Amino acid sequence: QGKVYVFKAQPYGYWVTSEEYRSAGWYDFRVGKLQIRVLDGQTGQGRADQAVLLQRWQADGHHTVVMSVRTDAQGWLKLDPPLVGQESYLVSAQSPTDGQSKASEVYRGSGPYTFVLGNAAVIGKVEDAVSGAALSGKIVEAWETLANGSLVLVAKRATDANGLTKFDLDGVGTGRKYHLKSQPYLQSVESGELTGVGEQLLKAGKLQVQVLDGRTGGSYAWRTVHLLEQGNNGVLSPQGDYATDGEGRLRLDPAHLGVQGYVVRAPSLVDGTDRDSAVYEQGGSYQFKVGGAGLTLWLKDQISNGVLVGQEVQAWEKGADGILVWKKSGITDAAGKIAFDLDGLGQGKVYVFKAQPYGYWVTSEEYRSAGWYDFRVGK
Repeated sequence: QGKVYVFKAQPYGYWVTSEEYRSAGWYDFRVGKLQIRVLDGQTGQGRADQAVLLQRWQADGHHTVVMSVRTDAQGWLKLDPPLVGQESYLVSAQSPTDGQSKASEVYRGSGPYTFVLGNAAVIGKVEDAVSGAALSGKIVEAWETLANGSLVLVAKRATDANGLTKFDLDGVGTGRKYHLKSQPYLQSVESGELTGVGEQLLKAGKLQVQVLDGRTGGSYAWRTVHLLEQGNNGVLSPQGDYATDGEGRLRLDPAHLGVQGYVVRAPSLVDGTDRDSAVYEQGGSYQFKVGGAGLTLWLKDQISNGVLVGQEVQAWEKGADGILVWKKSGITDAAGKIAFDLDGLGQGKVYVFKAQPYGYWVTSEEYRSAGWYDFRVGK
């Protein structure tokens, strides 16, 4: 006769509302459309009176809370959120393993499902590979490899003062595949596939290079350098650009260290030319001095003492036999000045310079050490 009724019941500790009814008859009022049992990861028993959040799953990861509930004496949750089977849901609860919130899988139907809390801990330990010092406050991620080979981020935690962090992971060593990943320094490091619970050591910074400014011997601080990998044929291939820290240090974790060699390349602060380090084939701590003190010339007219701007100057190495070998060239700046970063200055090597300011080439005197010099022409 036009009236509409709904019914409410509270069989599982909270009120559930039925669909609408408009006529007499016999009907089922079904409750507990989404059923989840929360199990203890170490005993396999249901976790009674466990506080749980039910959330509506969102693709962007910003899941919305639907309700806060508690399990019954057998660890069951029997819930009736809207549109079960059309909307996707998940639950989360504080894990006794690590004290952090743990999320379930995504539920897209009625179940029943199981949600395991309190597995024996997987402990990630992050330490410096050279010093052995524990690294606190570093993010460690737990990734699962699915059957199709795709990777899913399961959880991430920060290490404590001892470089440790714990994870509550389901099925470790019993069919599910996980690994840990962290990036304390410039490159990420990973564990192998986890075969069991317990401590998993992540050593970071296996190749550490202190880069020095060749002009002063001080740190080559806050500057970008290049990492190159040396192939079996000796060819160097780029592996990435990285910035030194305030002490000029690089802490790296190249993928094939110990199998392939690596080179750090950095521009000289004297003349901007690239300088290469030694080839690093094993982990450890090294120093790389970028270039030397440098030799700076002022190109000047002998008579007027005026500087000569925008002139090409060439650097030549003079061998013991007197033969000259070209090394590099550049253009004098607005002050008539040009700097060269040359190997072996002060260590026995001899250099001369050539310029052509007045239509013919002029050769300088010989130079054996770094410093500032006048190169006078038009005598």
